[in-house]
Amino acid sequence: MRAEAERAFGRCIAADFHAEEACEQRAVLRLRRGDTGGAQADARALFASPARGAAARLVWARAAMLAKDARGAVAALEPLASTGRADAEMLFVLGRAYLDCRRPADAARVLRDAHARTPSDLPTSIALGIALSDAGELGPAEQLFRELAATHPDDPAVLQNLAAVLSRRGLHDEANRLEARARALRDAAAAGR
Repeated sequence: MRAEAERAFGRCIAADFHAEEACEQRAVLRLRRGDTGGAQADARALFASPARGAAARLVWARAAMLAKDARGAVAALEPLASTGRADAEMLFVLGRAYLDCRRPADAARVLRDAHARTPSDLPTSIALGIALSDAGELGPAEQLFRELAATHPDDPAVLQNLAAVLSRRGLHDEANRLEARARALRDAAAAGR
């Protein structure tokens, strides 16, 4: 079915029938099936589009992240972030890319903005906590992870990251207990599959 949809989008593009929309949709489809090169080719064709350029940059950046090209993702999204045109999802992807590029201060900056826009989004909150920790802001990282642990007490990623921050702060007993709890939760989830 995806191959059929991809061919249909290709026909629309070739016929110049809603070509930009078809190109964007084909890029998204290609990204979903793991064709990072195809997704990026379609997305790049839309970078200059006033209507679809920002969304195309996000697709391109997501494909870059899948291809382990964090620098490429940064290059695609930084122009939007620097001009205030990046939405929360774009800022999240840019923050993750900055983390992969070992730029934690930049990651914390854009993830703070993403978190302010979507404070209940768990992946964004976790990424912000990691960025804060990596940037040496252990107090704010601990506070954020403690808040997350209060609302997500059975999330192994939250507990593991809180444990890492506490360990860095010298609170090894509590960190060890949290690590054991996170491991038990992961083991239980794996056994339940």
